[in-house]
Amino acid sequence: MIGSVAHDLNNVLQIISGNLALLSRKLEGNDAALRHVSRAMAGVDLGTRLAERVLRRSSTQAQVPASTDLAAAFLAMRPLIADTVGPSVDVTFQGSVSNVIASFDPAEFQNVVLNLAINARDAMKGRGSLVVAIDEDATDQFGEIIVSVSDTGCGMPPELIKRIFEPYFTTKGSGGTGLGLAAVKRFADDAGGRVAVQSRIGLGTTISLHLPISTPADPACQHMNGSDAFEHERARWLYP
Repeated sequence: MIGSVAHDLNNVLQIISGNLALLSRKLEGNDAALRHVSRAMAGVDLGTRLAERVLRRSSTQAQVPASTDLAAAFLAMRPLIADTVGPSVDVTFQGSVSNVIASFDPAEFQNVVLNLAINARDAMKGRGSLVVAIDEDATDQFGEIIVSVSDTGCGMPPELIKRIFEPYFTTKGSGGTGLGLAAVKRFADDAGGRVAVQSRIGLGTTISLHLPISTPADPACQHMNGSDAFEHERARWLYP
């Protein structure tokens, strides 16, 4: 059933993608409009990769481990976040990492960070300041990557923080599904990481995704060619 829905969704996304491609041809020379089309295409691409991920998970075939440059994935999603939260939200991106290869699907990572940004926007009622940051903490042998999203919303009391990662729990009434933050928690758990929440009433909230860095095991490199494997030996890996 889930695989069928993902398949149908992928078909719809292909229709949108095709029409955006046609629109871009008609807008040649209009750079401002083409930037919006390009960002819409980036959103379609993210949706397509997520749908394909669901299809692969619902398949009985063996899964090939994903690998991606985490810094590149973080950089690529900046325009998508800015467009999604809207012009009334002042978005700032901070920090950088290098030589970190993620063994999880980049589309899932980007979708999780986008979920955090959307949740922060809603907490500010569509107006305020949003900071999306990535950093590396090397306090132990391998360290961890920390991706945080901070807002200037109304904040949350402790009793609410305890429930925000429960599936289907929402404070948005009919406008929410209660699945966004649950997906964030599930992603962190699958990656062997954790999610931390800091919130102060009247000042805002920061939700941080902590993902461990470890040394790659040989099986994860088996799908790479020789040159890729050589380059990745010199990188740090994020492992589930």
